Amino acid sequence: MNLYKMHNEPTQLLQYDNVKKVAEQLDIDVFWKEVKRMPNMVGTGTDVIAKDSNLSFMYAMYGVRGRFEEGETAIAKSPSNSFEYAKEILKGRFPEGEDAIGSEGLYALQYARDTMKGRFPKGEDEIARAPIRAFLYARIMKDRFPKGEETLKKHNEFWGKYVKMLATNGIEI
Repeated sequence: MNLYKMHNEPTQLLQYDNVKKVAEQLDIDVFWKEVKRMPNMVGTGTDVIAKDSNLSFMYAMYGVRGRFEEGETAIAKSPSNSFEYAKEILKGRFPEGEDAIGSEGLYALQYARDTMKGRFPKGEDEIARAPIRAFLYARIMKDRFPKGEETLKKHNEFWGKYVKMLATNGIEI
């Protein structure tokens, strides 16, 4: 529920001026999903946005439609926002967010595939924890993935696909 839109006198609500400035900069409805978190923030305009990972990513995506350097430290705290920021905004690597991306296996795999176009060492430990991710990662690299082999060996289906994929690429185990 957006009290700022529903209230008869929204100017009397806490942080109204800050919320209004930020919303005007973004000019999108999606922003209002995050407004409920605003009363704890102090400041105006982009300095408020830059304190929050979700707001910073949304501002980059829908507000400035490009890089938002002031918010990159906040964005870098979230695996999903870091991955999407790299893919959609930077169209390349986001070194500041790679630790966060590497902490979540799915985002690490997607980052390896979509951004790195190959190995992503910071994400390998998490990727190796799930057999399908370990197999897909090896396929992206077109090479062995030793960190994932123990996980793969526990799942016959993926181990078989892994061995076959390596053989197709002329690689022996």
